[in-house]
Amino acid sequence: MSIVQENIDALSRRQSELRARQQDLRSRAADPNALADAQAEWHPTYASIDAAAPAPREHESVRTYERRLAAGLSGFSPKWRNADLYNLPDEMAAAAAAQIKEAVKTAVDSPTQGNFADGSLRKVIKTDEETGQVTIEHRGNPRHFIDLFQPAYQTIVKRHIGDRTPVFRWID
Repeated sequence: MSIVQENIDALSRRQSELRARQQDLRSRAADPNALADAQAEWHPTYASIDAAAPAPREHESVRTYERRLAAGLSGFSPKWRNADLYNLPDEMAAAAAAQIKEAVKTAVDSPTQGNFADGSLRKVIKTDEETGQVTIEHRGNPRHFIDLFQPAYQTIVKRHIGDRTPVFRWID
């Protein structure tokens, strides 16, 4: 997909979100308990990537809020990454939300997935339910940690074609 097409798709998704917000502003205020339930439903998924589920916006409907929560994590799902969740029927949006949650869980369970914010190693603490034994795993690319102890790279460059005196340069 070209960069232009990606930008057009992103603008189209943003327009859909803005249309949904305009409809929300014209309608009655949403039930705060329903909004809290939607946030509580998505909180474990967001917490698994060390993030917080965004709070509902003023005059936001439950339908729009649930789609915004799903859209925030849709990048984890190749199928729904570029989808316009605001224009989906309710049944399809619910299925998309379930698949997005599953994609996030798959990414979190991956032993090669580092910290979601900066790519560093992330600590995963597990407790065995039968024995109560606690194990600590560090997941991600170990190169992020090992590179801290590597010396700077060194190359040898000749000054002129005929000159045999090496010049050392440090490259970071």
